[in-house]
Amino acid sequence: VFPNCDTAPSSRDTCNRWYTASKVTLSWSQEPGGGELVSGCETVALTTETVPVERQCTWYWSASNTTVTKRIWIGIDRTPPRVVSFQTDRPPDYNGWFNHPVGLTFQGTDATSGVASCSSTTYGGPDGQGAMVSGSCSDVVGHTGVASLPINYDATPPPAPVVDSLPGDHRVALEWSTSLDSQAEVARLDGDAPPVVVYSGPGGTFTDRSLKNGRRYRYAISLID
Repeated sequence: VFPNCDTAPSSRDTCNRWYTASKVTLSWSQEPGGGELVSGCETVALTTETVPVERQCTWYWSASNTTVTKRIWIGIDRTPPRVVSFQTDRPPDYNGWFNHPVGLTFQGTDATSGVASCSSTTYGGPDGQGAMVSGSCSDVVGHTGVASLPINYDATPPPAPVVDSLPGDHRVALEWSTSLDSQAEVARLDGDAPPVVVYSGPGGTFTDRSLKNGRRYRYAISLID
């Protein structure tokens, strides 16, 4: 008993595989010498997308008084996979944002033949909240799905602040230029001692008090977005 899978316009094979055609016609043929149908050997047209289904045909050979059963499977998949997410090669650098190039491996889903592979890339810009990055996934039958997914990426630091200082009696008043969506951090540098953060916040001014008159003080002001 031989299975025949026919697809338009004129392709025939012996089944046991995935198809992407709109219709697969399954029929059965027999070796010369006769025989009679027992069950399952009707010609059928399959049009619905489906995971692999098994079909079988059983024939009875009167000449040898034997029964022969042939089993095959057919899967039909006409729909590309969906790209649903990506996996990063490290966690976000700060507060849900990446601030230097990050590797992405896309992930997808396919309800019929299954996902065979997905693309990978390294994203390094442009900057943006919800910047779109494109990827693709292919299924077992060769369909490819493409999608763009968002990532929060900012590799551009705020501009260096312009700083002014006004010394006073036991104090130093500092003033600096600010930047949108950033905060300032003011560190006092005192000789060989570790830096001391004396201010952190969104403002553009700070007065450091209880200092010693006649002593030299140094400050480092950073803007952090």
